[in-house]
Amino acid sequence: MKSNRVFSLILALVLFGFLAVNSAHATWTVTQLTNNSHYDGRTQIYGSNVVWEGNGKIFLYDRTTTTQLTNKSY
Repeated sequence: MKSNRVFSLILALVLFGFLAVNSAHATWTVTQLTNNSHYDGRTQIYGSNVVWEGNGKIFLYDRTTTTQLTNKSY
């Protein structure tokens, strides 16, 4: 039991170190994708693509354009 706790602590420290080193070199850009009065949610990010639900429709942003994938409101 104690060895599992020590292993978990070491793993956490290694992961923290890896994330700290990589985030020190990362640059982030925040892009506003919507500006409306209805609900936008259920956001999923995969690589550089963002998909979300807005007013019952599904949208895709691929770092250049926003595309409406569905045209029904359910």
